[in-house]
Amino acid sequence: MTFRTLILVFILLSPGVTAQQVTIPAGKSTSGSGGSLSYTIGQSFCHMECGVNGTVCHGVQQPFEISESTHSNLPEGLTCMVYPNPARDVLIIRTDINKSRGWQCLLYDNEGKKLLEMEITSGLMKIPMAKYTRSSYVLIIRVDGENLKSYKIIKNQ
Repeated sequence: MTFRTLILVFILLSPGVTAQQVTIPAGKSTSGSGGSLSYTIGQSFCHMECGVNGTVCHGVQQPFEISESTHSNLPEGLTCMVYPNPARDVLIIRTDINKSRGWQCLLYDNEGKKLLEMEITSGLMKIPMAKYTRSSYVLIIRVDGENLKSYKIIKNQ
């Protein structure tokens, strides 16, 4: 084949070739009265649109998740908050602690291995997260051996 023929074949076949195609592992589209939304997980490029009501960044998986399990046995009027989620260096637990009860927090990895068991001795506790790898974890708040609440914690960076 001559060089000209090779170039001609390349030019004729190139309209069917898409170089910026990506395999997308998951995604969904939905619409409602307020507009429509389409997202995918695993895209690597970003296109930002700014408007009067806010900014949307298309094409980037945003590393933000707040997940609180539906399993909650907290007594009426008792609160427990865990933040920031996703965590980086420190995870904070804020409770309305009653010191006559034995409060604990337990941290598990995705394989169910217990990484941390700690007594909650005040209404504001800090859990060091810097030594853990980037992953998701389960944090369980326990009082007197009974699991009161569990959280899915995202550790990033």
